[in-house]
Amino acid sequence: MPNHVLILDPMPLHGGEEQHIVMLTEELSLLGFKVSLAVSNSSPWIGELREKGCEVIVCDMSRRLSPSTLFHLRAWVKQADIDLIHSHGGRGGLYGRILGYLTGRPVVHTWHLTPQDWAGSRPIKRQLYYWGEFALSKLTDHYIAVSTEIESNLIQTYGILPTHVTRIVNRIKKPAAVIIKRPISSRKQIVCIGRLSPQKGFHVLLESLGKLQQQEISFSVKILGDGPEQEILVRLAKTLNLLDNVEFMGYQAEPHRILDDADLFVLPSLWEGTPLVLLEAMAHRLPIVATAVGGNRELLTNYGPKLLVRPADSVALAQAIECGLKLTWASDEDMLAVSHFFDAQAMARETAEVYQQVLGQSMARSSSICNVDHPLSY
Repeated sequence: MPNHVLILDPMPLHGGEEQHIVMLTEELSLLGFKVSLAVSNSSPWIGELREKGCEVIVCDMSRRLSPSTLFHLRAWVKQADIDLIHSHGGRGGLYGRILGYLTGRPVVHTWHLTPQDWAGSRPIKRQLYYWGEFALSKLTDHYIAVSTEIESNLIQTYGILPTHVTRIVNRIKKPAAVIIKRPISSRKQIVCIGRLSPQKGFHVLLESLGKLQQQEISFSVKILGDGPEQEILVRLAKTLNLLDNVEFMGYQAEPHRILDDADLFVLPSLWEGTPLVLLEAMAHRLPIVATAVGGNRELLTNYGPKLLVRPADSVALAQAIECGLKLTWASDEDMLAVSHFFDAQAMARETAEVYQQVLGQSMARSSSICNVDHPLSY
């Protein structure tokens, strides 16, 4: 029988983490694993995974810690004969590792951001996250870090042994051949994709666009995504007289046509893990302006047409966008240098190797416990 893995992630409805989980689930199934998902929100992609044979459990993990949800998941893990739990993100990591403790299953946990990033900028909250993750690390059999920065953070800040951390950079499926068909217009088109939340730095982007408009630089911007800051950002765009140049397009399930028509991709995030939207932009050979945070530097190291700037600096971002609009699209050599990022199968194979390592260690521990010599009495 194949190993049965529970992937646990109270994921957002739309976003790169969701896309990562779906790809990982599909590729692991092709490698012979039986994969089930535990999520908080129902979404159209859940039906698609169920049609492919993946069991999906929808339960309320929106609260910080729900005893009733833990009790429900504990019973299901034992009934379904789960071999290993793979948790993702902050909330998923809380539930997954406590669930592993309650059921005796080994736990692999993936950090897509550092715990400090999840906590934000408030010192007290960051300290609470630190001690929380420090405690949960005792219930974690192995970590997966999606960037070198996160890997270093786990080792240096939390004292995790290097042998207990594996860096597996996010990847996407190999794209079909991209036909570059750019608009014939003096008005350059900029595309930005991301959840409209403080992390993504769209307020900094709008401030930088206001500076470019004052310099009478011609551009149009399409912002793809939804989120809690949408109304705030629309008001800011109105205040900066940008509504003629900036279009908020909401969430787009298929952004490829919009990327095909773009001249520049901009990612103004204040912090990041390994954003899949950068890989999508690279697949379309777009020049890229991004902040030098998280996995952005790692993804773009060998990619030619790019500029990296400090986060939260609207002046530097405006200057980079102005220069970025003059860059040409990625060459065949550029694409060859980053081709390893378009191999989702390799990502799944590396993850499967971590599973097998952890399962092997778990079986060895169980065997050693069973084989302890006990004195016999006659």
